Order: sequence, then C-alpha cells, then structure tokens
Amino acid sequence: MPHDEGIVLWRLVDNNKRGKTLVEASENVWGSFIAEMSNRDVLRAISPPDVN
Repeated sequence: MPHDEGIVLWRLVDNNKRGKTLVEASENVWGSFIAEMSNRDVLRAISPPDVN
C-alpha cells in the first residue's frame, strides 16, 4: 500500500485500537504511524489496559 494511503487509513483507526494495530503492522511503517500521534496517544497505545 502506498505510504499516503496508509497514513489516511491510520487516521481512521480509533485511538483505543492503535496499539493492537501497531503490533500487526510492519516495522517499516511504525515511525510514520507514531509520528501522526500525540505523545499522550502513544503512551495510551502502548499501556496495558486497566483491569478492575
């Protein structure tokens, strides 16, 4: 998939699902995807879910 199309699709991924999506994505796109996120969103994506 072309880079620009991948970024457009990434922007459509819900913030709550970005962590799982990054795990499934190829390593060569991680940097581009993470660059589209705020620091707070990156931390949320890589943090384990709250267990209550």
